[in-house]
Amino acid sequence: MKKEDFSTCMKLHRELKTKIRGRIFVEIKDDALTVYIHDRCGVKFKRTVDAKQTKINNISLTNKIVNDYRGYIINKFFYTGTSKIVPRG
Repeated sequence: MKKEDFSTCMKLHRELKTKIRGRIFVEIKDDALTVYIHDRCGVKFKRTVDAKQTKINNISLTNKIVNDYRGYIINKFFYTGTSKIVPRG
């Protein structure tokens, strides 16, 4: 890993750590930035992003990953369907 890639990973890790509880691992491999999040409750999340986007804006990338993670949690643990509820009886 290049020195600039390492610093990018560390900056992103620091920003994500302030917003997400759990273990976070960030790596850049073959021009793809991958973020792994493992929560204490057993939730595993993986997001891969083109590494060229990381050089544009680190804060917007952090917000995008946090929003994707939030959506993943909501869809996994909460009912978000819009179908009709049929009353019993």
